[in-house]
Amino acid sequence: MKIKEYKDKYLKECINTFIRVYNAPPWNNQWTFDAALVHLTNMVNTPGFIGYVSLENSKVVAACIGHIKCWWDSKEYFIDDFFVDDSKQRSGYGSELLEYIQKDMPGRDIKSITIVIGKNSPADNFYDKNKFDTLESLVFKMKKI
Repeated sequence: MKIKEYKDKYLKECINTFIRVYNAPPWNNQWTFDAALVHLTNMVNTPGFIGYVSLENSKVVAACIGHIKCWWDSKEYFIDDFFVDDSKQRSGYGSELLEYIQKDMPGRDIKSITIVIGKNSPADNFYDKNKFDTLESLVFKMKKI
């Protein structure tokens, strides 16, 4: 597996992998290509965007889409989406990609990595396994309108 910084040439493969992952259990979303195109394109065009792809035989098997958030005392890398092809999950691909990202961040003067995930979801267990802390001091809020 090779890990590379995201380039626009990977967009279509990222979309297809994203759809396969999030339309399958346990998420069972109903992403279409067009909706995923808008979703990922918006993230790629976010100021401070940094993305990574994992390639196997030149095919995208995992991706991390995120951006830099600047604070008064430091910068963090906020992961907007992180996905691994179903056929590669629980095989170390995600952990290897996270490890690569963690090694890349200090060179960008980034001190932390953050993500918002579903409580008690498979993703929650994945980030626990990869030594992410759950911040009890923060609460995620939403209001439907």
